[in-house]
Amino acid sequence: MLVVSDSSPLIFLSKINKLNLLQKLFKEIIIPQEVFDEITSKNSEEVLHFKSFDFFKVIKPKKILEFGLGRGEQAAISLGLEKKAERILLDDSKARAVASELKLKPLGTIGILLLFLGKKFISFNEFELLLHNLIKLNFRISIELFAETFNQAKYIEKKVK
Repeated sequence: MLVVSDSSPLIFLSKINKLNLLQKLFKEIIIPQEVFDEITSKNSEEVLHFKSFDFFKVIKPKKILEFGLGRGEQAAISLGLEKKAERILLDDSKARAVASELKLKPLGTIGILLLFLGKKFISFNEFELLLHNLIKLNFRISIELFAETFNQAKYIEKKVK
């Protein structure tokens, strides 16, 4: 499965120490040079964590299309279209809407955590803790989406038992 990612899901998964589980879902993740530069421009623990994984492949898009989004999001969507990605990892709601309109399948940090739960990479209790940790780390999620996410997690938990 060809997967392209923006920085946000990678940064947040790194901050909650779950970046390693992405490799269990996707053998390789392609990131545009712009996203790599965005992630590695900060001198932080997350950068060292990110650089310790070898399943990221950095590629410069041939052309970055304009969508009125951030540079990393535009590069990720452009690369996703160029490479005919089966999934694109994005958190920003505008970027996700653009990607969907262009027939790319967006998946955000919350969706990734739900996949981890469904694959039994994490327990329901760990899911709950990780979701709360994301919020403490300034991950933006509406009350409605939080409630919907929790209901989905409960459904998944029942299904995988």
